[in-house]
Amino acid sequence: MRRTSAWGVAAGVVLLWAGVAAAQEIGTGIRWEAGRPLRWSDFRGRVDPGAGPRAAALTSASVSLGYELEVRTGRRCELEVTRIETAAEFHPEQSWVRDGARTDAILEHEQGHFDLAEVFRAVLEREASALVGRVQRCAGRADPAAVEAEVGEQMARIRQGVFDELERVQARYDAETAHGTLPDAQRAWTARIREALRRGAW
Repeated sequence: MRRTSAWGVAAGVVLLWAGVAAAQEIGTGIRWEAGRPLRWSDFRGRVDPGAGPRAAALTSASVSLGYELEVRTGRRCELEVTRIETAAEFHPEQSWVRDGARTDAILEHEQGHFDLAEVFRAVLEREASALVGRVQRCAGRADPAAVEAEVGEQMARIRQGVFDELERVQARYDAETAHGTLPDAQRAWTARIREALRRGAW
């Protein structure tokens, strides 16, 4: 039995948060890679007409968590998460930039949002890995749907804690850099994010 759950964030010069949109299918975006920074050609979406006039660009990124679950029945029901997989992805069709806003400074800021998604992907993977290989008694009946819901609740608690912290950090990033318009603050945050990427932790 395999179960995948995911959530996403949309972050830009004006920070917006949303769940993964229907068009954001997990595995179809640009997966975060250290040697593959964002380029303006990656931003292919149409400018959101509801975005404020000061919003120069928007980065749509998602962090996903998938897991494989083994259920053994017999004299008693046991479950075991045998594997997890996480990913941070950038979604080109939902990400946009205004004409005249394709500057290095704005792209550095948008890269920071995507990099933060990767930092917290690593945090999520570390925390969810604690469930891998741990055999547990099924709390309820040996019903696949009930067992799946039980594990889903455990994953959701881990996911929500990580996501709440990611949301706080993303909002602070925008506030302290004034959405990338304060060069000194942006440089400081870029250095901090690079160090977090190196450590895989915030």
